[in-house]
Amino acid sequence: VQVISPAEAVQAVGYRLVWPGGGLALRAGCDGFEVIGLFIAAVLVADVGWRRGLVALVSGCVTIWALNQLRIAALYAAVRYDRSWFDSLHTGVGPLILIAAVAGMYAWMVRRPLVAPTA
Repeated sequence: VQVISPAEAVQAVGYRLVWPGGGLALRAGCDGFEVIGLFIAAVLVADVGWRRGLVALVSGCVTIWALNQLRIAALYAAVRYDRSWFDSLHTGVGPLILIAAVAGMYAWMVRRPLVAPTA
């Protein structure tokens, strides 16, 4: 949040985002590591070869992490400006975006065979 809007004066203090007049606690599960773990498991069991698997692991984990950072920024905005959005973002929209991203990256990873089929 500090990078997107420095005027907000948001600071990370331990597991909380704090700003003048408020705060948001980030609890276990908010870090996105469950989704990253599922993605790693999917890559490890996919028969895609080590090179494509390595590219998928690195790019996928970075993408999931970045999307989760945006999800946390959206949760901050909901708490700060319109609390009616918080529950939808926290339990519905945010997790669905992460899951859709994982599904899309997995589909990209397995989109074509490693060896061309013979006729």
